[in-house]
Amino acid sequence: MTLGCIPHGNSFAHGYVGLFWASYIHQPESFDIHFQGHGVDEVPDRTRWIRGTTQAHGKLSTHLAKDDQRVFLYDEDFPLSLVFNRSNHRFSDPWYFGVSYEMAFMMIFRPQDQIRISQPPSGGGRGNPVWDFQMFIPGDEPRRCYQMLMRALDAPFQSVQQIEQLIRSHRKALGHNR
Repeated sequence: MTLGCIPHGNSFAHGYVGLFWASYIHQPESFDIHFQGHGVDEVPDRTRWIRGTTQAHGKLSTHLAKDDQRVFLYDEDFPLSLVFNRSNHRFSDPWYFGVSYEMAFMMIFRPQDQIRISQPPSGGGRGNPVWDFQMFIPGDEPRRCYQMLMRALDAPFQSVQQIEQLIRSHRKALGHNR
C-alpha cells in the first residue's frame, strides 16, 4: 500500500496530522503481536523477540521505534486513548506479525515513515483485538506530499524463522538494512 497525503494548509490544532489504520482480528487464540525490540529500560542494541500484549484498551498500547523521541500534544478528551499511551517496549525494525487460526498476518513498513504500532485487546469488541498502526506527519509544510509505504502478508504459520524468511525480500524492497 502506498499512501500519499498533502496537507493544504497549517490548520491543525497541534501542528500535525495523525493517521490511523486498524486491522480487526476475529477471535484469535492469542491477542499478541510479535516484533523484535527491547524494553524501554533495556539496552537498545540488544534486541529480542517481544510478545506485545495489552491487558486493557488504551493502556500501554502503542509501541514506538527505538529511536522515536517525538512528542505530540493532544487534547485530554481525545477519544482514542491508545494512540498516545506508550507501551514498555520499543521495536528495532518496523514490522510485526500476529497469529490467528494458524495463519500469520504480517505488516512491514518502510523505516523512514516512522510508524507506530498499537494493539488494543478489544478494539473490535470482546475477544477481538485490533492490530493497528499510525503515522504522524508535520503540518508545517503545506503542499508537500508525505508518503507511507507498507506491505501486508498472510500465510500459514509454521515458525518465526519461516516468517523471517518469507518477509526478507519485502523488508529489503522497503529499505530495511538487516
